Amino acid sequence: MAETSIRTRAPSANPQPGVIGNAADFDPAAWLKRFSEVGGWWVVGADDRISIGWTPRARETIETVAARALWREIEANPGKRKALERLLLAGAQGLPVGLPATYTGQSLYLAATGQRKIAFDELAKPDTGARAAWESAMATFERADRFEALFRETVFNPLEADLPIGDPLGEAADRAMDQVNDVTDQARRVALRTPAPDGQALRWKLEQFLVEKVMPHPPAGEIEQIFADLDRLLAAGPVGGALATEGPQAEQPARSLPVDQDAPLRAAWALWLAIRNGYEGSLPLDCSQEELERIEAPHWAAVDAVEQQILDAKATTPEGISIKLRLALDASFGDRDENAALINGDFDRLNAAGLDCEKRLFVDILRDLQAMSARLGA
Repeated sequence: MAETSIRTRAPSANPQPGVIGNAADFDPAAWLKRFSEVGGWWVVGADDRISIGWTPRARETIETVAARALWREIEANPGKRKALERLLLAGAQGLPVGLPATYTGQSLYLAATGQRKIAFDELAKPDTGARAAWESAMATFERADRFEALFRETVFNPLEADLPIGDPLGEAADRAMDQVNDVTDQARRVALRTPAPDGQALRWKLEQFLVEKVMPHPPAGEIEQIFADLDRLLAAGPVGGALATEGPQAEQPARSLPVDQDAPLRAAWALWLAIRNGYEGSLPLDCSQEELERIEAPHWAAVDAVEQQILDAKATTPEGISIKLRLALDASFGDRDENAALINGDFDRLNAAGLDCEKRLFVDILRDLQAMSARLGA
């Protein structure tokens, strides 16, 4: 953080000895520098309320004593506190969403209001083409995501571990953490609603839905955008061209790939289905847990080996993509019959009305891939 000096009036010719200065010539930037060096914390909340504090430790150290002394200096002098608050609030309006990688000390300065403002300004930039819009949205999300991780690791987690319940600084950190999370979530949603320029972008979108804790209830607009991405990318040419492209479309024209390129993947999937579908009927009806584990051991070893073959193979057709997606979704449906229908590609047996938003999304994607396979003869 750049050091900025804000003074209430001209420096005194006779500052008080032993302190940074009186309220007249107090340099808040110098105070912040010293405070951060000994482990002090400060948080600017979304309501522009500022909390300043030091983290108590089990063992009294020179740093702890110094931090406490500096903290008391501010708490006991309203003039100094006001000057410090002006500096922090001024900095909040210009704080970048992502802090420099080298700025990782305990002096991490959170300005949730400023972060939110800058993030939304970035998201409001006009589109300059599909790829430029996507790269801008992803850059904003990645900065917000890095900032969230840095703040959580460097500020929130240590404070949560060290401060007692109800401590004002801890409560301020909770509010600030919520603000940081909000910015990251908003940036993620903007990226999800931004048209995907290639298959890598589409893959990132799908990953957000696979991580349930990140996107438990995706709004319809984000699902519709994914379908629009699929329609646009697949309409541009065979899956091996448009969907797999990582660079600009103009630089990598669509190309046809041999149908048999997915032959190893299809063979591995057929073997996986045979093992999976024939497994339950082969188990004895009454046996001990130890005997069951002995019987199951070779089965799971075979499953692991085949799944590794599927993971290692590169899908180049809609059918190949469907195989990998069904493997990823295996056992995600609570009903055994519905899960069997999913992995066997019998999507008409699935009760769409009884599925949640995420499962309906993936079933519809699998239906589309199935139809594309039929059209392409893959």
